[in-house]
Amino acid sequence: MNADHNQLPISFSSLEAQRQLRVDRLEILKKRGIDPYPVSSKRDYRLAEVKSFFTQEQHPFIGDTTQTITLSGRVKSKRLSGKIAFAQIEDESLPTGFQCIFKLDMLTSTEEKVLNFSDLKTLIDEGDYLQVTGYLDRSQTGEPSIFVTAYTVLAKSLRPLPEKMDSESRFLDRVADFKMNSKDEKGLAGRDIIRMKAKYWQIWREEMAKEGFLEVECPIFESVPGGAEAKPFTTFYNELDQDMYLRISLELPLKKLIAGGFEAVYEIGRIFRNEGSSPQHLQEYTQIEWYIAYKDYAWAMIFTKRVYQRIVQELLGTMTQVDYHGHEINWGEWCDETEAKKNNWELVGGWPKIPYFDAVRYFSQGAIDTEGKSLEGLCNLAKSLGIEDIDPKHGMATVLDKLWKKARVNTTHPFFLILPPVELEPLAKRDPAKPHLTQRFQVVAGGAELGKAFSELNDPIDQFGRFSVQQAARDAGNEDAQFMDTKYVEAMEYGMPPMAGFGTSERFVSFLLSKHIRECVTFPHVREQANTSGKAKRTMVAHAVILDTPDVPNWSKLNAAAHLTASLGAREGKKLIYIDHSTTSDGEQIPMNIQHAIMMKSATTKDDLVALKKAAEAQELVVTCFTKEMRESSSDAKVKEWQEAKRLADVDFLGVLVFGEKKQVEALTKQFPLVQ
Repeated sequence: MNADHNQLPISFSSLEAQRQLRVDRLEILKKRGIDPYPVSSKRDYRLAEVKSFFTQEQHPFIGDTTQTITLSGRVKSKRLSGKIAFAQIEDESLPTGFQCIFKLDMLTSTEEKVLNFSDLKTLIDEGDYLQVTGYLDRSQTGEPSIFVTAYTVLAKSLRPLPEKMDSESRFLDRVADFKMNSKDEKGLAGRDIIRMKAKYWQIWREEMAKEGFLEVECPIFESVPGGAEAKPFTTFYNELDQDMYLRISLELPLKKLIAGGFEAVYEIGRIFRNEGSSPQHLQEYTQIEWYIAYKDYAWAMIFTKRVYQRIVQELLGTMTQVDYHGHEINWGEWCDETEAKKNNWELVGGWPKIPYFDAVRYFSQGAIDTEGKSLEGLCNLAKSLGIEDIDPKHGMATVLDKLWKKARVNTTHPFFLILPPVELEPLAKRDPAKPHLTQRFQVVAGGAELGKAFSELNDPIDQFGRFSVQQAARDAGNEDAQFMDTKYVEAMEYGMPPMAGFGTSERFVSFLLSKHIRECVTFPHVREQANTSGKAKRTMVAHAVILDTPDVPNWSKLNAAAHLTASLGAREGKKLIYIDHSTTSDGEQIPMNIQHAIMMKSATTKDDLVALKKAAEAQELVVTCFTKEMRESSSDAKVKEWQEAKRLADVDFLGVLVFGEKKQVEALTKQFPLVQ
């Protein structure tokens, strides 16, 4: 026997020390001729199946020492007590673990290449994957167990799992999160959620097959991104020597297939939108879209409701859920004829169809009425309601959508939002009775839009005109507006049959589970806490230096500090934010602070502020300024005019903020004391 391992310490506190201990044990295994990562392994049964043997009366394996089986799994825990040891091993079928019992008198080999009882203590760690052979019986306490007669290592674990993980570290180290398999208050672990999402897609595929749909795959790279209002990711295709976009929708290629002669197609595929994230939105996610010829959106409502209700029942085991805000949502036939007649709603089963303008009024309790208003009138209404970032240049569709979202937060039970104005849907067919509206529905519930369907537009001239409006909005600065896609219009010109189309995403799963959508993704993209280049992480800070003299009132100092930091945020944008939001246990979303420290310091003369500005700019740091002229007027044009009429020495500086690497900023501002 190699005696070195008997002198190894049992544990160290630091991660690196623990890892080194495991590496040392790995080397001992190798020196003894034991491959810690063998090619071959054996498993006669999955652990859940073995555990089920103990529920059967007089199973032939139980208690028969001549009937040996081989099991494999990961060591969850081990406990040694004199001449006996216990270990729990797990596999995917039984994450709670199955008990292995090791006895000194059953594991007495002295061969170098055979692991014995002593090796369990000195060479085996939690996290190792073992293959154990033995017979089945109950322990003295009645626990179903395998009494081990031989064992070997299948994979040596070099990194121990953390003792606990917070909400962000779980996404940064998803492998550890899945291994720990910690349950939430609803009894769901990360592995459970991923399986539920797989079930979700399985249901869709089964329902599509029932209706005769063909599953297809379309390109992810596009020369013109289309099918949605979203900002695309860009890339460069070397072979073709041209800029390309990652698709923002599955729609247009699928509809081209309908134009090409297919009659019912769908794709479940990844799409990419270079936008902000939220508990319900990610930049990369999976979507299903389907299109079927000779159907309209009325048929799509019946089919969609059937699929949604099956999904809810099979994922939740009930037709009710509790949403992010603690409201109960009834996915069953919640609306009866009396309620529908009172509100002048039509029903699809127990789900109402609510026209767009009626819904805006109803769910805002009459406070928002967008019907018949001009773009200017809509902008004024939005501003009066405190809706930010309203610009007529962005077009009517964007303003209408912002106003609807203001009302949408009050929705609860599912309904079909129908007949939106044509400005909102450049790809949907006009309603014959009301040509200014389109035959589109959205499934809306719990303040969220959870799927959308059209009677698809197949008039190429009308389509070209709507694309032109979208392109004009894009040219005016609306990055979310759709591109002009002449190739798609040309496809329509060959002739495209009437059809219904629908799309929804994996977000529906996170909504049903009241989870942040990152919880439902195997490996969500999150900002790394440190770079991966091997260099030390740069620590960035912002120091706001405020003029502190007797003639500057306190409100002005606070005003200066607020404007300086707001200006920094506007210039540096989302990259200042490491975590976008946190979500409380009862579903409330809290926007997070920027990841960098902001210090407030004071200066006694404006000359000091001017000198700081020049020195920081010379070092190419980010600089923002606040002046008396900015305080006196909210008109940027006036401030610009006033300041451009002065020399620098005559501008009344009230504060300067410097942002950059910590050492540089601290060196520049070391003369200024902290604000008391």
